[in-house]
Amino acid sequence: MAAENIGLGAAWVSDFDTEEQKKLFPEMKDAKIVALMQIGYPAPEAKPAAWHFQSKKEGDLISHL
Repeated sequence: MAAENIGLGAAWVSDFDTEEQKKLFPEMKDAKIVALMQIGYPAPEAKPAAWHFQSKKEGDLISHL
């Protein structure tokens, strides 16, 4: 929210090549990278994808073993 307050956009990314990230950022070689946050100025025509506004049912998100 702080980024948006100054005109920046942000996107959380969880699908990426962890080993490639560690090659690009060797200082992170011992870290367990689970997500990335991209921050920058959005294009004027940028808008969230349609799925951004769709909710999933609780049962689709949680499983009981």
